[in-house]
Amino acid sequence: MRSAPDFRGVWPWASAELGSGELSEIIHRFHQGPARELWVRYNTPHLEIPVAFAITTGVLGRETIPAELLEHLAGALRFYEEARVDIVSSGNEMATAQVYQFKLVLVGVEPPIWRRIQVPETYSFWDLHVALQDSMGWLDYHLHVFRVARPGAGEVEQIGIPDDDPFEGDKPTLPGWEIPITRHFSRPGTAVQYEYDFGDGWEHELTLEAILPRQAGQKYPLCVDGARACPPEDCGGVHGYENLLTVIQDPSHEDYESTREWLGGRFDPDRFDPKRVKFDDPARRYRLAFEDRRTRASRARRTTKPGRKRPRRSTR
Repeated sequence: MRSAPDFRGVWPWASAELGSGELSEIIHRFHQGPARELWVRYNTPHLEIPVAFAITTGVLGRETIPAELLEHLAGALRFYEEARVDIVSSGNEMATAQVYQFKLVLVGVEPPIWRRIQVPETYSFWDLHVALQDSMGWLDYHLHVFRVARPGAGEVEQIGIPDDDPFEGDKPTLPGWEIPITRHFSRPGTAVQYEYDFGDGWEHELTLEAILPRQAGQKYPLCVDGARACPPEDCGGVHGYENLLTVIQDPSHEDYESTREWLGGRFDPDRFDPKRVKFDDPARRYRLAFEDRRTRASRARRTTKPGRKRPRRSTR
């Protein structure tokens, strides 16, 4: 497969190679008609990809773009016109032309346990959560939260699964399925905290490494790299995991046999193969987590006898 060019360089006007009048004309064009949607969505310092995308799909007329800019966009335009990377248009909905590459690192564990994944730019935080769980090897048994710093506000926003019955004074958790990742990940280098299982307290650092053109024929999400196996669920967090490793490396330890039995067989902490990662459908995971659960709860309520306490929704 032909490799896609790297379009992450700075605009020519950053080095005064493109006049401010020409830039103003481009901005004006982006604020007209359907192009405004594209401008709002891709308001970042690096617009080569969306402008080339807009030209290829007819949102921006090639004749309206300055010759200097067309020359700068030659590689991106050739990529779209020849490879035709999912360039389709339906009303105001356009297929994504970019993927977001993230690095996820488990905090407090040495040697490091980490993953590198690529996801479509159209993902919500719920979709991203599912991809992170699957790439790490977690089983999504417990609650999770993203903690995102709001630039200039001095506040941290929590994104995950809202609490139906929060304690007074608790910071609200916003529903991840309603928030696109593009709202907070606008440029490479942006980092957030991702916590899974509030009991064991697994903290992860999640960093956006790059915004890349989508590869023709490639399915996303994709795990491209990583190291070491995910700790077993419910092993007691970082300290419990360290103790587990100590036990399984010493056959003479009094807890060796019981720990091996609890693990269900052999556990190799150094083993990880990105090619073996299988990603679930986020919509399917949502149905399993919420819609199917509500159906079961509704049936339970219909069969609950007067005076019996109704079953509470699981906190995962």
